[in-house]
Amino acid sequence: MTVLAVRHERQEGLGFLEKVFGEGKIPFRYLDVFENPDLSVDLSGASALIVLGGAMGVYETDQFPFLKKEIELLREALRQNLPTLGICLGSQLLAVAGGARVYRGPRKEIGWFPVRIEPQAREDPLLKHLPTETMVFHWHGDTFDLPKGARPLASSERYTHQAFRLGEKAWGLQFHLEITEGMIQEWVEHAEAKSGALHPDWNACEILTQTPCFLPEMEERARKVFGEFVSFVRSPATR
Repeated sequence: MTVLAVRHERQEGLGFLEKVFGEGKIPFRYLDVFENPDLSVDLSGASALIVLGGAMGVYETDQFPFLKKEIELLREALRQNLPTLGICLGSQLLAVAGGARVYRGPRKEIGWFPVRIEPQAREDPLLKHLPTETMVFHWHGDTFDLPKGARPLASSERYTHQAFRLGEKAWGLQFHLEITEGMIQEWVEHAEAKSGALHPDWNACEILTQTPCFLPEMEERARKVFGEFVSFVRSPATR
């Protein structure tokens, strides 16, 4: 049994999750849609599904038709009650799979910003490990409504929905607990090269300066959150 990780861009991988899976001897493999846009895959043999981030919007299915197939893949994972984790774009796709809508947010949220953990998250298997307010890394400009029956788990000043749980084993995280220092450096360099100008919603120097201050503590908390997800992967029938 192998964790299937859907990757939209080479620089947006599992990051710190690779280390957690390695330590837990959890096998995983990437499904790279930038190389295989036909997404001809099913969930047979998968112990869990992770859908990662990407620069495209969920509503851009005409330009990126594989997003429709990912939504169906997530719906199948929900039907099978398979341990599922959606990160950033993946959380938005999970919201759509649950019947909600995704749309542009009021302002991009890029860099280090705190999230507030909702009271009901104190009993959530994954997010119970996070304090009431915790600093996390963001890189998104879209947001979503909560699917019917979903439990809101976190919010921020700019975005009401930062994390949710759908069913018993599916989580959406708008922020990036999986990020590493190398990934942040790569994302910043990629964004600077692409834009070629200062962006009103983020400051590269500020992000890189803040990262050594905030990343070690976030990694410590991410290890606990992802460790709980590993428990679901190992024993999905007993959790």
